[in-house]
Amino acid sequence: MDKKLLYLFLIIIAAGLIAAGYFYFKNYKTAEAPVVPSGGTVENLIDKVTPPSPTEKLPDTNPVNKTNPFKNLKTNPFE
Repeated sequence: MDKKLLYLFLIIIAAGLIAAGYFYFKNYKTAEAPVVPSGGTVENLIDKVTPPSPTEKLPDTNPVNKTNPFKNLKTNPFE
């Protein structure tokens, strides 16, 4: 008799969790797309919303460009 009562309580709890999940996700709202104001184009909005890239103004720190002493030679000096 105790096992039947335990199974009954488990079924009632499972049904309650399923019902609660159903009502929660039924009322769940997703994020809505932003509304485009009249007179504006998508390209204008993208330019306004997109932040500038931080890599556009990086200094030239590549040491390979500055380390070759034989860069301007026309022939191989070791032949």
